[in-house]
Amino acid sequence: MARIPTKVQGQRLRSFTLILLIGLFLSLGWWIYQKETLKEETPEKESPLPIQKEEENKEETKEEESTPAEATADKEEAANLTTYRSEAGKFELKYPKKWKVISTGSTSISLSTQDITSVSELDRQNIFVTFAYLPILSEKPKSVNDWVEKNNSQLLANAEIKNKRQIEISGLPAICQEVDSRAEENATGGILNICYVLKDDKIISLSYLAKNEETAQNYRSDFDGIIESVKYTK
Repeated sequence: MARIPTKVQGQRLRSFTLILLIGLFLSLGWWIYQKETLKEETPEKESPLPIQKEEENKEETKEEESTPAEATADKEEAANLTTYRSEAGKFELKYPKKWKVISTGSTSISLSTQDITSVSELDRQNIFVTFAYLPILSEKPKSVNDWVEKNNSQLLANAEIKNKRQIEISGLPAICQEVDSRAEENATGGILNICYVLKDDKIISLSYLAKNEETAQNYRSDFDGIIESVKYTK
């Protein structure tokens, strides 16, 4: 037969249950406290992305900055060039200081690597460079290419066009041709590189003449530098 709990036994059971619950609550509170404390003491790991971005920015800055050698080269190149400006022609260009100015007009300039007075005196080791506005005798051309096609036979009679290319000179389309006119029995015969630009209904020509292919090749980069330096002013 089962025993019936006495009053004392019931009180003991309630006390034990109460103590057990208190212990559980205290354990739970201590665990939460330890977890929060550990979270505060442990520093959060920073994402590597900002550091990586900063490194990339540093590399981009290094690439944009010119090296001392490049800066020195730019200064030396600038020191070796002379700027010519034409108020009437509304243009400017740069050329090597050692070159000689042969003649200038309101809308033209002639240069040479040789100390001469005219192109007829040019020898086989030097070149003759000319920048000039050309008169348009016919109707207004639709484009520089249209003008070249219509006038090539007249301008380059008895000459062989070896190469033709399209470039830009100070933002305007240009047609450049390499012409062999050595067959002509006159002082202007030789290897002629000439570029044409159509600007404000006017044709501008920029050319250099050499007596042979070797000299023409030797000065090609100088001529290209002059082309790159051309600016049209207001």
